[in-house]
Amino acid sequence: MADSSLQAKGNAVVQTTTVDFSAARGLLVAADANGNLSVNASTTVPAVAVVMDGGAVNKISALGILGGLPGPVWVKLSGTVNPFQRIQQAADGGVVVDAGPGNARCVVGALLDQGGVAGDIVPAVLTESNILA
Repeated sequence: MADSSLQAKGNAVVQTTTVDFSAARGLLVAADANGNLSVNASTTVPAVAVVMDGGAVNKISALGILGGLPGPVWVKLSGTVNPFQRIQQAADGGVVVDAGPGNARCVVGALLDQGGVAGDIVPAVLTESNILA
């Protein structure tokens, strides 16, 4: 029954205890080719998740998989973003306003009705990280 839909996970939230995400709430997460996780450090290599609840090493961190979350989650801003603007990955794990066509970037969703400035944690709807140019 390995192919049974009854075996499917009930949500797109995963747990890890291998990385210190205690100060990373709302930051995007990257995975290397071996599945090792870290705070995202690229604007053009797609992130895979967002830290929903961060813990220290050997403590549980909850990560929401991008594109698989049914509703809004908190993201940390790395610059000023207005309500309802599309957002892209920033090189420090946060998000910034989408730079638009002609710029290599990974768009990850849109803010809801609350904007903010660098350091703020605000609600957003996240999609799978989309590479655009």
